[in-house]
Amino acid sequence: MELFLCTQKIKDTTRKEIEKMTNKELGNAIRKELKAEGFATKDISVRVAHALYDVSIRIEVKNPLIKLSEIKKIANKYKQVDYCEKTGEILAGGNTYISCQYEHGIFDRVAEIFTDKAESILKLDFGLSGGKVITVVENEEKEINIYKIDNLTWNLLERKKDERIYYNRYYIRSIKDLAVAIWRFENLGTIYA
Repeated sequence: MELFLCTQKIKDTTRKEIEKMTNKELGNAIRKELKAEGFATKDISVRVAHALYDVSIRIEVKNPLIKLSEIKKIANKYKQVDYCEKTGEILAGGNTYISCQYEHGIFDRVAEIFTDKAESILKLDFGLSGGKVITVVENEEKEINIYKIDNLTWNLLERKKDERIYYNRYYIRSIKDLAVAIWRFENLGTIYA
């Protein structure tokens, strides 16, 4: 089993070239690649800093229409983490960690339009054991279903209509969580970003 995933080539940049980059050069290289992929610089913030003997890259997405998974795919090319061959533990020093997240509160305004719908769905009767599955939203290809786990938690499930297997799922605990998921599905085609 190959544990040293970081020895892969990163497009035209090798691991040794990345290790020689300053924080500013590394940040600029990531910004340049994101821009080449069509992401506007005003929609994404890239910060690079040293954390003891490691490097921490924080990418913050400021546009809710951008899928976080697309940013992670590009950013993870710069991730370099060494693992112990025997235990699989992360070795200290010389690692480059990536953190990709949305700007805090980015979905507050855009999901407001689905708050009433989300509230009415969460008030539905899910049965005594919570085993009743209800369709929340659907399009031609996919549907999003929900079932209640306990008094505070519901599970959202995404699947293609022609399949019986759910391939995306996550927990929600509030009206806002469900409103955001509905907004994502309506605007991005998936509950996952």
